[in-house]
Amino acid sequence: MHVIFAKDDDPSPAGVVSAVVMPKRGHLPPARLVVADHLRSDAGAPVAVTASRELGLDVASVELDRVVVFVVSSRGARENLELSRAILPGLVTAALTRG
Repeated sequence: MHVIFAKDDDPSPAGVVSAVVMPKRGHLPPARLVVADHLRSDAGAPVAVTASRELGLDVASVELDRVVVFVVSSRGARENLELSRAILPGLVTAALTRG
């Protein structure tokens, strides 16, 4: 699943936030960790969120048993993590309940 959001009606690359849920194929490579955080899915399951900067983009990710969920933007690490806290719980819940 790939969802693209245009922030503040800004369709330029700077205004785009991309959320991706994809099947897990092995473990993620080690990220250049900026911050780690925790959130709860809508179903109440605690999940760890890591945030890093890769190839000039801010990436927040959650690694589950069978899927990986990413939120990618160029809005800055703090704003990307803030956006991730808002949209990741629903995406994680969808991934967990889909099985």
